[in-house]
Amino acid sequence: IELFVDGATRPPGLVFTEGPKWLNGKLYLSSMFFDQTWTGDPKRSATVEVEADGAYRYIQHGRMQTNGLMPLANGNLAVCDMFGHRVIEMTPAGTIVRTLASTYEGKPLDGPNDIVADAKGGIYFTDPQFTPEAKKFQPGRAVYYLPPRGRLVRVIEPNAFAMPNGLLLSPDGKTLYVNNTYDNETWWNVDSDKDEWIWAFDVNGDGSVANGRRFARLFLNPEVLDRKGRSSGADGMAIDALGNIYVATWQGLQIFNPKGEFLGMLNTPIYPVSCCFGGDDMKTLFIVGYDKIFKIRANVQGLKYGPR
Repeated sequence: IELFVDGATRPPGLVFTEGPKWLNGKLYLSSMFFDQTWTGDPKRSATVEVEADGAYRYIQHGRMQTNGLMPLANGNLAVCDMFGHRVIEMTPAGTIVRTLASTYEGKPLDGPNDIVADAKGGIYFTDPQFTPEAKKFQPGRAVYYLPPRGRLVRVIEPNAFAMPNGLLLSPDGKTLYVNNTYDNETWWNVDSDKDEWIWAFDVNGDGSVANGRRFARLFLNPEVLDRKGRSSGADGMAIDALGNIYVATWQGLQIFNPKGEFLGMLNTPIYPVSCCFGGDDMKTLFIVGYDKIFKIRANVQGLKYGPR
């Protein structure tokens, strides 16, 4: 693993990096500002474009606290504007094209977090309600699907997960994977049966999901085990062309094959928050965490999103 960008020393600066995706030879990600109490501030947050040589710039700054990003077939990005309670379409230059989703059943979304697009042009996103408002708009933490044409639907019901966070689609688009960040904690207001597992769901023709099942069990760190919690810290995930899954957790970047069997772990200098494949051959794995971006060469190609 090598340090690719040190946002603590190279301006304009990175804070809490999230949601990386590769598009047209560049890496795009979010730099979210949080203080020590995890209070965010859109005025100190940015969406970032990183060149292949590590030079980077803000494509938007001070207007949104963006999170997950996803390349679209038209060359733009679908972006989770977390504190803006919406999912937007943004050009690679940072121009907002339109709002893709902002309400469900007449009420605002809470905080869209991570996002993935299917081959039809539909998008799935998680909403773990990680937002500053004490009173939430929706009845619980959930997963949504926006069809390429049609109205937003909720595909995983409120609080079925204690905190749904990262999500992926299998290379054939037939399976949706969702991880669970926190569970069985005295300081968290939702408990579920999802515990420290990545869960898999069959994807139906209309984008709805069925047959939820345990897929891969994540390793927990000693502090969580000592307090008998079930929090993995699972966040962003990546998938390669063979269907192997890479998930950022408190314990490291854990890797599983398409059967959910553990393959190995990448230990990073700091807690990995999210990851994606990129590079000209899609064989570089980028790993983001706090104000750093790391990279490592892989033996397999990552799944490519966006323009073909």
